[in-house]
Amino acid sequence: MSVSERGENFGEIYRFEPDGTGRVNLTNHPANDYAAVVSPNGNAILFTSNRGQGDGSQQRALYDTPGNERSRSWSPDGGQIIFSSDADGQVDLYIIDLDGQGLQRLTDQAAIELDPAWSPRRDEIAFSMKNAAGDALEIVLVGTDGANLRQLTRNAGSNIAPRWSPDGSQIVYISSYYRNADIFIMNTDGSDPKVINHTREYYEKEPAWSPDGSTGFFLPQFLRAVGLS
Repeated sequence: MSVSERGENFGEIYRFEPDGTGRVNLTNHPANDYAAVVSPNGNAILFTSNRGQGDGSQQRALYDTPGNERSRSWSPDGGQIIFSSDADGQVDLYIIDLDGQGLQRLTDQAAIELDPAWSPRRDEIAFSMKNAAGDALEIVLVGTDGANLRQLTRNAGSNIAPRWSPDGSQIVYISSYYRNADIFIMNTDGSDPKVINHTREYYEKEPAWSPDGSTGFFLPQFLRAVGLS
């Protein structure tokens, strides 16, 4: 899956084979389409767009408001989607069925909630939360019924992009504890946090697990020093 920027503000979503061949434009629309996530069964693609309502094809809007919807994630069975929205004036988490019905507000507090990720057992959501009075993001867990909210990380940096291991025993995430954005891992109760990859030349983003949980992946971004004089 690839996102290609077209012009200054517009993007398209493409599909291609692992060897780079067979590229197909899946969206082909003048709107800005980005942040594609493939469903667990591989039959559907969830993406963010500023096009508004669906255009009459198989592409359709699940949730269309004057606000901004972002940070979306599939449920393990592909039947529901969790996402962040500021449609009600604050950034909260919502769950919606794949047919656009059954909207459930998961959080309702004076905080910014981003990067939701479903647990493999579907009973909990990990996400990043920034309190109104704070300046750092922390990894938080909440039940899928909105109960039992609890904070997992407590350090000097911001902690974002939690991703569950396939067996549900650990969470990999990005932390700025060492000032750069590095890969960390911890148990799902917040214990035993440790850095997996730490460099001064790169910052890491988009952590992911292999299907069997034996390997982790991330996208490195090179940091270049730029003179200010």
